[in-house]
Amino acid sequence: MPDDQLTATLDEIRGRGYRNGARGALCARLSDAAAVDAPRLLAALDAALKLAGDWEAKSKMIGGQIALEDCDGAVAGFKMIGYQNHRDHAAALREVIAAELAKGEATP
Repeated sequence: MPDDQLTATLDEIRGRGYRNGARGALCARLSDAAAVDAPRLLAALDAALKLAGDWEAKSKMIGGQIALEDCDGAVAGFKMIGYQNHRDHAAALREVIAAELAKGEATP
C-alpha cells in the first residue's frame, strides 16, 4: 500500500470519531465500523510484529555466520553491522508498539 493510501486509510479510521459513551444510532454506527476497523488494525499490528520477528531471526542467522565462518575482518565487520541493525530495528519496533499499547491501558 503506498504511503498516501496508508495515510488516507488511517485518517478515515481516525475520522470515525470512536469514543466511549456513544448512544443510540451513533453507538450502532461506531460498533459496525469497529467490526471492520479492529480486524484490519490488528492484522496490521500482527504483520508489524511478524516483521520484527523476521528481523530478529535474520540477526541471529547473521550472528551465527560471524561466529562460524572463517572470514576476514572487513566481511566480519560488515556482517556485524547487519546483525546489529536487524536486532536493533526489531527491538525498536516492538518498543514503539508496546509503548502505544501501554498508553491505552492508562486511559479509563
